[in-house]
Formats: sequence, C-alpha cells, structure tokens
Amino acid sequence: MWRRASITMRYNEDLNLLQFACESGLTALVNKLLKRKRLTSPFTFQRYINHPNSGPSALDLAVNGGNMKLVRLLLTYKANIELPCGIVSKQSALHYAARRGHLEIFQLFAGKASGQRIIDADREASHTGVKFNSLLHLAAGSGNSQLCSSLIERYHYKVDLVGASGQSPLCDAIVSGSHDLARIFVGQWGASITPADKILEAIAESRRYFGRRRSRTELKFVTSELKIDINTRNEAGETILHLAFQRMARMGYFPLTCYEFATHCLELGANPSLRATNGDAPFHLYKWFRNGTISSLRPVILLLRDGRLGVNDQGDGGNTLLHKFIRSAFNSYGPKENDIFKRLPSLLDIGADRTLVNSQKMTALQLAKMLYDDDRTVIHGTEFNIRTLEDIIDILENYVTVSNQPQRLDPLDWPVK
Repeated sequence: MWRRASITMRYNEDLNLLQFACESGLTALVNKLLKRKRLTSPFTFQRYINHPNSGPSALDLAVNGGNMKLVRLLLTYKANIELPCGIVSKQSALHYAARRGHLEIFQLFAGKASGQRIIDADREASHTGVKFNSLLHLAAGSGNSQLCSSLIERYHYKVDLVGASGQSPLCDAIVSGSHDLARIFVGQWGASITPADKILEAIAESRRYFGRRRSRTELKFVTSELKIDINTRNEAGETILHLAFQRMARMGYFPLTCYEFATHCLELGANPSLRATNGDAPFHLYKWFRNGTISSLRPVILLLRDGRLGVNDQGDGGNTLLHKFIRSAFNSYGPKENDIFKRLPSLLDIGADRTLVNSQKMTALQLAKMLYDDDRTVIHGTEFNIRTLEDIIDILENYVTVSNQPQRLDPLDWPVK
C-alpha cells in the first residue's frame, strides 16, 4: 500500500523513525512515538510531526497509503492538513487525498475548519480565470466517481473547469483510464465535449494504452458515443496520430503499446497524411535513436501502408524521413548495438530518396557531412556520434538499392526490434 512513498523515501538516509512507522502503517508505534515526543519535547513537538528535516510529513505518508486509522490518529496530535504535501506536489494534504482518490480521508479533512478553508480557496481560485488543477481535476484523475460527485453536488464545482493544461476534469478522467467516470461526466453531469482536441489529447495520454492494460474503450467512446471526429486538430494542427508519435518519441524504448494505439486510430479512420501547421506529418515526429538501440521501422511502415503518405513526403524545413533520421543521430546516446547498417538500408529499400533537398538546399548526404564536421569540431562531440555519422555517410555513398520508388509494405512483415 505504501509503495509510492517507498520510492520517495528509499534513498533518504535521514529517514526518521516516525516517518518509517507511518510509511509502514505501524499505527501503534506512531502513537507511542508521538506520545513520548509530546511529553519530552513539547516545544518542538509540532515541528516533529509537521516539519521533518527532510522528506514527507507523517500525514503525507498516511494519506499516501490511504490509512484512515493512522490519519485519524495524526489529527488528534494536531497534524496540519494545510501544509504543502512533501510527496508529489506543493499542495495541501486535502489536495493529495483528492489526487489519490481517498474519499473517506477527503471527507474527514473537509469536515475540519481548515479543510473547509482549503475548499473555499480552491473554489474561489477557479472563478478568477487562472488555469490550475482544482480539487475536481485531481479527483477526476484518481478515477473516484463518488469523490467527483461530492465536489460537484455538495461543493458546487463547475463540471467544465479549465485545468493547468487547458483540460477539463473529463480529460483527466480519460487520462486516468476511467472511461466509466468519463461517461458519467458527460451523461450525468453534462460535461462539454469541446474543445474536442483536448479530449483526443487525453485519449493519447491515457494510461490504458501506455501501461500494462490495453483497451480500445476510450477511442470507441469518443468516436462512437461522443461523435468526435478522430481527425480533429489542435491549435498546432496536430491530429491524434501526431500525439501518438510524440508519445513514442518521449519513451526510451520501443513502445509497442503506442504502435497498437496508432493501429487502432487508423482502423477508426485517422488520416496519417494530415499535416501540422509546421508541415510535419505524424511520422516526421518519429524518434529513430533510443536508449540501447535504433528504433524499429515498423511504425513508419504502418503509416506508409495506408497509402496516403509517401516515404519522401517533406515536413518542417523541407526535411524528409531520411533527413530526420540523420538529424536524430546527432547528439544521440550511443546504442549497445549499432544497428545502423540494418535500419538505414531498410529505409532506403522502401524508397527514401537520397537526392531530395530540404529548405536549406541540402541532400541527406550533405546534411550528414555537415553534422559530422560539426561533431568533430565542437566540444560536445562524442565518439559514438562521430562513428554513427561516419557509418551513415558510408551507407549513403555506397549502398545500392534496386528501386528508389516508395513501396507499400505490410508492417507485420517487419520485426518489432
């Protein structure tokens, strides 16, 4: 139950006995420690319980574990719920209870005068027009429908409050993977489905797709029930496929779940040829070099198979996939295995044209040579960068392809790694 706190505290050599007892849920030991401290050091007692030398407070750890009995005990010793939480945010323990979805603890805090002050301040801030994540956003992100219901019906929170990233509580529910709660937000509480791009962004960030659980539920929910066009674009002109490939780029390993997500989007009618305002198609955002290896070609093949994109289509700055591949090799971390002689020829084999120039009038080979010269002369150059760029130049100059025409290949014919 206290796994998340354990991550925070594991490397803290200053962990005191009270924090350890709270982290472990040892209520009797906590009571004994606090009783002794109050008797022996009454003038420093409040600092002991509320302001540890380092790490989260006793109350933070009790809330993190959802230990109602321990929370009640700490409140009898005047633990302060208004102080900033030391685990994941600078907000109060009441905010943290909402974030964790602990309804009973939240109600206990809300019943205190200090808890009511926090709620009142939170509601007042929501009327100022300042974007921040309110208690309702935090509760929605926890997936607890009862807690959300309490905030909306008892404390009169507006269901469409704008959060720190411009998202509504509905979006936070979707990101958490709570599609049942999302359905309640729309069907029971009348949550708006605009702006639609924020809903799709929430889908792209959903934990169901990128954790261990994989589901098509949210995509079907927004396209079938909410009737949101899957090709809706955000202010930057990006579609849900752009967001999926951005998610891939943020991961340090080949994200099979991202690939499956992109597959589901295509099945529901997502158009991979739509461009962002800077001219990039989704596959221009692909990250070719990751920690440990060079990325699989499979997600790119997936979009090419659709037929509306060509391997030589140019994106931002007139750069093709080949230009992007070379740029990503610059200042990348060295892989354990140099797959450059496998990946780059594969890109050439499916039709990448070495003669095309970008907006700087540079072919892929010219770009590689420029970056190679830069890496040799600047202090930040690494042995891996130089060696990789040498290999790229070697391939571009000497590798012979049978055909230079784009081919529509089945991605299932290509290995994941």
